[in-house]
Amino acid sequence: MRTVYADSLVVLNTAVDYLLLLSTGKLCGAPLRRWRMGLGALWGGLYALLAVVYPEYFALLSVKLISGALVVVIAFGFNRSTLRATVTFYAVSAAFAGTLYGVSCLAGQRLTHELYLPVSPRMLALSFALCYVVISLVFRHIGRRPERCLHQVEITLGERKTTLIALEDSGNELIDPVTGGEVLIAAAPSLFPLLPDPGPLGDPDPLAALETLNAGERKPRFRLLPCGGVTAARALLLCFTPDALSVDGKTIRRAMAVAVSPHALAPDGEYQAIIRLGGN
Repeated sequence: MRTVYADSLVVLNTAVDYLLLLSTGKLCGAPLRRWRMGLGALWGGLYALLAVVYPEYFALLSVKLISGALVVVIAFGFNRSTLRATVTFYAVSAAFAGTLYGVSCLAGQRLTHELYLPVSPRMLALSFALCYVVISLVFRHIGRRPERCLHQVEITLGERKTTLIALEDSGNELIDPVTGGEVLIAAAPSLFPLLPDPGPLGDPDPLAALETLNAGERKPRFRLLPCGGVTAARALLLCFTPDALSVDGKTIRRAMAVAVSPHALAPDGEYQAIIRLGGN
């Protein structure tokens, strides 16, 4: 008969569960509240003791699944991402168990299917480190967001030119009703070099800006473009058709209007415009 020390069992499993929760939180992007994670890990340690003392009840698969879900809920709360966090916790736990088994075999120690596995802390640490590295690489590759596609755009209006950075966005469904072509949306300050007096471009009232910009010209260059958005079901943007527009040095031969946004499009200033590129 093997002697199991309750304190060692609880402490060891609490430490392992805490590391598993830490991995789960980082992989899922969940907020890491250390005290909640500690409580969740402590419940996992106590459950391990109960599973050894009362295996006929706590060693059942259904009870194991419920206990694992409870560990996650205690650590991260109950919200819309609970299911994802729970599945990730199970996956990390299974990967850790498999890694532990593989490392033990390489070390010449065969683990049985008993509830209590007499493994050394060194073997646990090595197994967890390998498991964490592999899982992090896999999740990082699968969950990697596509890189932002930025383009250098040059706009020509009369004798003036300006260059700006535009984010390619396939969700930009704004269409010019006059030409039927795509519309580049640019922040007003990035278009200031196109005009000798760019002040009206920053006017939040597109009607007033239109009157000022087209005053005294024989051929009006600016017009209003109807659009819809999250903040307004129907709105108007000041727009114009440039004399030339190139993307990454390649001239866009189809007509593309430029709409003026009175607000910055990127809080960090990474880009000044949004563009959707179709066929030339």
